Amino acid sequence: MPGIMLRFFYYIFFIFTIYPAYSQNSIDEFINHVDSLEKSGDSTALIEFLINEHEQGHFKVSKEYLEGRIGLFYLQRNQLDLSMRYLQMAIEKDPKNNVTYYNLACLSARKGNVTASLDYLEKSIKTGWDDYKWLMSDTDLENVRDDGRFKLLQKKYYSKKDLKAIE
Repeated sequence: MPGIMLRFFYYIFFIFTIYPAYSQNSIDEFINHVDSLEKSGDSTALIEFLINEHEQGHFKVSKEYLEGRIGLFYLQRNQLDLSMRYLQMAIEKDPKNNVTYYNLACLSARKGNVTASLDYLEKSIKTGWDDYKWLMSDTDLENVRDDGRFKLLQKKYYSKKDLKAIE
């Protein structure tokens, strides 16, 4: 099942990020190459291929967006050091990206670094993260929600209405 979901992600990613000028043959070649890299299990080669395609100007998304997505990809695969590398590169280029800060909070929580997770979480909220319901249900943040400092963040940034909506 994860292979099917990943393949679907790449199809959607490709369709929405490739310049329309590409021929159907080019699209088919790209998808076949992504499929072969995925089937080989070599996620590093797959990521390097996507970065190379981006650097050649084939994608119309920003590099920080691509790096953030790669960081999320590695986070979902529990490859935390690689995830940190790409998420840090993305946030250095776009320090107002609330989603990247949120993913860094999740990554730090998985590593057991509650303090760093809370710091990233606060930055995420300050830069626009507003999905309180997800914040309260995300399993990556279970150990963070148990910390008293998380309760202070809740009181600081969320209304009583937000807090009651989740209870």
